[in-house]
Formats: sequence, structure tokens, C-alpha cells
Amino acid sequence: MLQNPNPGLYIQCIRPQKELPFDYLIQFNRQWTYVVLQKGLVYRSQKNETQRDLYVDYQQNIKFPSINVSNANIEKKLNSIKARFRPVLIHYSNSFIIHDIIDNLSKSTLSNMDTICQFKFSELIEKSIVLIQIVNDMLKESSSLNIAPDQIQIVMNVINVASKEELLTIVSIAELFDQKIHWKIDSQRRDVITNDIINIILFNKWITRH
Repeated sequence: MLQNPNPGLYIQCIRPQKELPFDYLIQFNRQWTYVVLQKGLVYRSQKNETQRDLYVDYQQNIKFPSINVSNANIEKKLNSIKARFRPVLIHYSNSFIIHDIIDNLSKSTLSNMDTICQFKFSELIEKSIVLIQIVNDMLKESSSLNIAPDQIQIVMNVINVASKEELLTIVSIAELFDQKIHWKIDSQRRDVITNDIINIILFNKWITRH
């Protein structure tokens, strides 16, 4: 379990935080999703381009400022960046996968949480890799650019997901390994899928259990 979010990791569990850890989340150069278990809240950064711009601005002007820049100007720039840092509160009521992970963690002891996180995340990664393999095999046989609607249901059955929302979650993770997978699944739903990309899930274990 990490003390604070690590920009070098895609999926991780961190210790309880009193508030969103700005100093760490601003250092992600990609979109992130942050889950607060105890409160059942899910925060997502702004779109990738916005998060990347904030990251670059923070790196150049706050973390590694020019030698001649005064502390007052650095503070002024930091306040400007914080004003543009506007995570969005989203709802996960339709996501069985997130519900399943949160439910398992909330029922476990602190000593078992790391094991459960590792198992659940490994399961998601495995499903995403299997999804890529199945889709690529289907496309190889049909010589098409994307699989047919009836084939989507076959894929869902094989990787054992029950809804399109669950499938989108797996597809989002699969994009870590194949950036074109959303086109292969359904080219008409690219905007829907890319808006739901989960590049990182930070499970904040704010569970007051003794």
C-alpha cells in the first residue's frame, strides 16, 4: 500500500488521505480516476489534454522554476494552476466492476486489503489481455476493421462481463496494451469509450475498521 499516489503506476492502492492530494495528482501527465472508498466517491481528472497541460505547467513553473523567478511569482503561478485543477465528481452506480472491488475491500481486514487489490487488479488485466486476443482473432478471420455487434456479445461471454458498462471498463484498461482496441470493438462508440478511459484507479482505503 502506497503512502501517496505514484505517477509511474497505472493501478494502485494508497493510504487514507484527508483530501485530494493535489501535489501528487497534478504530476500525472494523463487522465486519472480516484476512488474514496469510505465515502463512495469517484473523482476523475479533466480530459487528457487538460491534465497534460496542467502537468507541464506545474513541472516547468513550480517543480523546476527558472532561477530568476521570485517566490511570490511561483506562488502566484501555483494558485493559477490550482484554479484550473478541477476534478469532476462522477457516479459509479452502473459499474459492477468498481462496486465489486469496493464491496470486497470494505468487507476485508486491513491486513488482507493488499492481497485483494492485487487479485482484483490482476483479474482486470487478465480480462483485458484476453479481450485483445479474442478481438484480434475475430478480425483476422473476417478481415474487417472492427468486430460485428453479435461478436461483441461473444466477447462479453468469454471474459464474463454482463453489461456494456463493464465491457467499457475492460476496454479502457485494454487500451494500455492496444491503443486501437476501442476502434476494433466498435468504431461508432469511440467518443463514449474514450470518455470512460480509466488510466489509473487510485483506491483510497479510508476505512475506519479496527
